[in-house]
Amino acid sequence: TKETLAQYTSTYNSFHSKGGYNPTVIINDLKRLKDIGMNAVAIQASAEHIKSSNNLLDFLRICEELGIYVDVSLTSVAYPLKNYSASTVQTMIQKLHLHENDNIIAFDIAWEPRVGNYLGGGRGASNGRHIGRKNWDDDFTEWVKVQYGSIAAAEAAWGTKVDRTNSGHLLITDAMIDSTAPQYRKVIAAYYRFVDDIVSTTIEKNLSHIQSLAPDQLISFRMSMSGSARRTSNYTPSVYCFDFQSLSSSIDFMQPEGYELDASEDACLQVMFANAYARYAKPDSPVVWKEFGKSVWPYREDGNFNPSEASIAATAAYYDYVLDYCLKSYTSGMFCWYSIPGYRVGEDSDYGVFNPDGSDRGEITALLRKYAPKFINQGERKDTVYIAVERDDYVGGLFGMFDAVKNKLSSAYRAGKHVTFIDKSQNADGSYAYADTLLDEYVADAVSSTTGIAPLRYVNGIVKDFTTTTKSGKTYAQITICNTKQSIWRAGTVSLVSTDGSDVMLNYTFDKDVGYLEDVTFEIELIGKGDLALRFEVENVPFGPLYTATVK
Repeated sequence: TKETLAQYTSTYNSFHSKGGYNPTVIINDLKRLKDIGMNAVAIQASAEHIKSSNNLLDFLRICEELGIYVDVSLTSVAYPLKNYSASTVQTMIQKLHLHENDNIIAFDIAWEPRVGNYLGGGRGASNGRHIGRKNWDDDFTEWVKVQYGSIAAAEAAWGTKVDRTNSGHLLITDAMIDSTAPQYRKVIAAYYRFVDDIVSTTIEKNLSHIQSLAPDQLISFRMSMSGSARRTSNYTPSVYCFDFQSLSSSIDFMQPEGYELDASEDACLQVMFANAYARYAKPDSPVVWKEFGKSVWPYREDGNFNPSEASIAATAAYYDYVLDYCLKSYTSGMFCWYSIPGYRVGEDSDYGVFNPDGSDRGEITALLRKYAPKFINQGERKDTVYIAVERDDYVGGLFGMFDAVKNKLSSAYRAGKHVTFIDKSQNADGSYAYADTLLDEYVADAVSSTTGIAPLRYVNGIVKDFTTTTKSGKTYAQITICNTKQSIWRAGTVSLVSTDGSDVMLNYTFDKDVGYLEDVTFEIELIGKGDLALRFEVENVPFGPLYTATVK
């Protein structure tokens, strides 16, 4: 019955508990995965069960003996943008010494969060995973004033007026983001840059805490449909999953999911797109498809919960397409959702890669056996074709970009070539230009004719950390910054300075080149007490979000 299955599923998934953890079952399951070629598993750790159980250590021991790496999820207490619990995360990592276990290759700190639509509704919203852009209305309005000089100057640069909320803030609606007309292209391009800034700065504080607890493991999260960019009835730009450029300065690697894929070239070209865009945002880092799969549940009950041959065939076709495109796009890793077979209560689904008796599930398991060694033994990326892209140029952002390049992606796939995205400022081999040579390039080519300022298209940076100390009666700041856009800060041309009106004076010029995504930490004496506001300058042109602090 469904009730019995629900009890079984709940017990099995809670493997930390005394009643649910059976080493024999675990060993048999892991041996099946090992037999078909898998070398890693992703599991969910429970804060509540870690308090009273050490079973996770036994699970990790078994995995290590079988040569299986482990990706450990710390949800739902570790999401760095909302509901982060520093004390619980610290307990989870340190009680079982997870940070000392080198068989743990990564920590997964959130399941399928997204920026979300304007109100933040939809599945996952109730537990804080969907931020909702409404919460950022005030932040966006203030960001616009800093970046363009005034709202009026910004609207003139964008060539369009923007409605206001009841509180007087700029209102970026779902309809504006979803529009396929060019009217809102420039303002939405500015909004994309704003989201890059607020996500990268907000996420850093909590993420740095996790990194301090576990400095030797990679940190990321399963990113829902981030990277997918084909418009469907369920998936449009206003759904607003995280853009990889928002995460590149903080997250160690990108983890899109494959639920917007199907057994077609048009869908699976999104794999090539996502991989190339992820490596554009964070070069040379792994790209891992954290969840992919298709349910064989036939959405009918025949008394035995058995999938039909047609359902198994359709799922196998999905696997064949997805595995091939992921392999040819040099995917670093893939996690099927999921290994446990049989009907899953609550979802009316069966994503298992085996049959409930442990036997192979026809062509689905056969394809995993076929592709596993190919992924594990894939060679170097070669025969690279460079494709120039620029998010600002397209109506619909990434969705417009995908439409513009998918024919080139198809040609590269058929020719067996590796795709690398570059933007228009980069050299033909992908190398970066100096920031001081890009001062006439603005986001969406939109600059105020009255103030003459706007966010620079290829130049950006954030302050990641700011702490103060007192030495011999003087106040010093230790500051960590990051270059977050695809250019190089030439030595002597870029500074971090206090803005007009700051009570505290600071002026620091970088005396060495700072590369894209490079962190730099320095110490400088502060002059004065009170409010401090910082921005970057390149050849006296301001850029980056405003950073504020109070110096006591």
